[in-house]
Amino acid sequence: MEKYIIKKMESNEIIISFNFNKTSTILSIVFSLSILTLIALKIRSGVIQNIWGSLIILILILLYLTFNKYYEWTKNKYHKFNIQEENLFINDKFHCNLNKLQSINIYNSINKFESGWIIYLKIFPGSSHDYIIKKRLGEKEAIEIADKISLFLNRKVIID
Repeated sequence: MEKYIIKKMESNEIIISFNFNKTSTILSIVFSLSILTLIALKIRSGVIQNIWGSLIILILILLYLTFNKYYEWTKNKYHKFNIQEENLFINDKFHCNLNKLQSINIYNSINKFESGWIIYLKIFPGSSHDYIIKKRLGEKEAIEIADKISLFLNRKVIID
């Protein structure tokens, strides 16, 4: 199954939708439950009273790691780019004038929890309206998506 679908609806509209990988979330849930079960079986009841705060923090970290991918997918699963009278609308909301759109940027983000390639629209300096299209992509997918967006918006792709 493809990870994304790009449809060009009209000459002035393009839709990008991303599919969700349920397998990684299911594996994360199984792993988290295994760790919690192992901890619960190994700890004596008298010790739990002394470390309950640490257990709550551990549970919150495991929940974050498990459901962060799903949260990001729900936030960035669908993008509708529409050009009307030299204005760029994203998901039917005004984003910027096309003359302020500088480029489509992709860069490799490496941190503890969210590694992968990020695609975003770069607006001219002085504007805080850069628009993140997708995080955690493979290099090939990021370049393919950025190329299709650049053809539609007639802007260059910059790899940071």
